[in-house]
This record gives sequence, structure tokens and C-alpha cells, in this order.
Amino acid sequence: MLKNIIALILLGVILISCDLTGPERYKDDMYIITGLLKEGGKIDVKHPIFVGRSATATDSDFSEMYIADAEVYILEYNTEDTKTDSVRLAYVHELGYCDPDMTLTIKESFRYLLKAKIGENLIWAETTVPKHVEVSINEGFTDDENAIFPDLKYDKNKEIPLTISSADNSPVNLFMKNTCLEAYANYQLANDDYEDILDELDKYEYEYYRKQVVLCFTFQPQTVKNGYQVEFDVILGTYFFYGNYETLLYSVDENFHRYNYMNEGYKYGGVNGGMGYFGSFSGKAFYTNLVE
Repeated sequence: MLKNIIALILLGVILISCDLTGPERYKDDMYIITGLLKEGGKIDVKHPIFVGRSATATDSDFSEMYIADAEVYILEYNTEDTKTDSVRLAYVHELGYCDPDMTLTIKESFRYLLKAKIGENLIWAETTVPKHVEVSINEGFTDDENAIFPDLKYDKNKEIPLTISSADNSPVNLFMKNTCLEAYANYQLANDDYEDILDELDKYEYEYYRKQVVLCFTFQPQTVKNGYQVEFDVILGTYFFYGNYETLLYSVDENFHRYNYMNEGYKYGGVNGGMGYFGSFSGKAFYTNLVE
């Protein structure tokens, strides 16, 4: 069952990519916005906002997808829906739009409205940032990307306890992405159950899609002594290969949640007048080294 779920998720991601670039579905240019705001973070080169247009599968120069001359603004509204800030974003070559002065810090429970004017067209989207969560994993991972990653012995049936502490009992949309950081040519398969899946993925030229597994869940936090918690097990069976891994564990807003779990999710990511997603998250990344 787990293998079938992973296969569907991976192939779904690839099919979404094909839909975004396929010539049969879209005869004219479609505008695209992708952006994920980090609670407590900035709109910087690690978290830019992409504003662009669709490309056909036969386009050889994907730089043509970028729109460098859009007027892109972020408006901030507090929990009482009063506007508290407005920033015009600046284009960074082939990355997207960032806050030029880094004055805006993304805040939990605040609403952020994105407006992108492209010629006479206005594309807009908005997200309400999830409440702050604290994520912890009990063993085998570090949250320091500059550290030597701890070794974790691979056992496809092993479950690593994960705890998410939340401010209240509001539902948590958990986004989890496991990405192998090794070069694809050097990958060593950890679980033979996935051999047929990888054979299918090898048909696609984009290495990016062969390196990751994306999982989405919604949890109801339970009341504990010191607040509210979600308890969840990270199953090592969702890791394909040996080697270094990054695991993202985010509580995400409805826009990004729908984008990831719905069929043709790029239609439901909150973008008006285009496609893609504009969302927000609280959480962090963890790192490990899977060994035999």
C-alpha cells in the first residue's frame, strides 16, 4: 500500500509539471506565480516569489518563463485585518522577486496579499500564515544543515517519532518532503520494493522528480499538559536511497496544501488570473545520512 501511495504521489508531481508546460492544454501564455512565505522569515533569495509565464515542452530556453518587469507588491494585514505594511519587491535575475531592503518579517496569523501587475493584467493571491509550530524528531536527524549529518541505519519498517507542538488545537496541514542530496548517478537503492517505481521515473529527464517524495496530511492536535501536540511517525520506508537526505516538515496554509494534494493542484493554489500557488508555512528542515 505504501509503495502504491508513493508511486501515485511521485507520478502526480510529474504530471503536474507536464501540465504546466504542455502545449496541448494551453495554446496561449498563462501567467504563473509560485511563492511560499516562511513564518519568521524574509522574502529573500531562499524564499523568492516567482512571477512568469508558461512554456511549451519544446522550448529550449526556460529563462523565457521569467517576467522581470512586473510590478510586484506585498501588502501585510494584521489579525484585525488592518493594513500594517506594503513593500514593492525587486526582481533578482532568474530567481524571482525579493524584498530589496529585507524590512518585512512574515508573521504568524497575518494575511499577506500579493499583487503582480504585468502590462495591463493584474494577478493576485493571498495567504494567511499558519500559527507557529515547533517540530522535533527524537533520533537520527539534525536541524543544522552545516553539521555532519548523523548516520541512521536503514530499516524500511522503522518508525521515527515526530512531535509538532502547536499554540492551539486548530488542524495542522503537514507537508513532508524527503529529498536525497546525492547525485542521481551515484544513488544506491535502499529498498528493492521501489525498483519498478524508479524504472518508471527514469523515463523522465528531470532529475529533480527522481530525488524526492512528497507526502501531505491533516492532523488534529491533541491536548497535552503544556499545550497541544501532533504525534506522527516518520517511516523510513518513504526514503528510496542510501546517503544524505533533507526532510522538510512544514505546517502549511490551505493554498499550498491544496496545491500539493489535489488533482491539477496548480489551479487551486490561490492564484487569481493565473496558476501556481501562493502559500505560507511554519516549520523547518532536518538532515540525516541513511546507511546500510
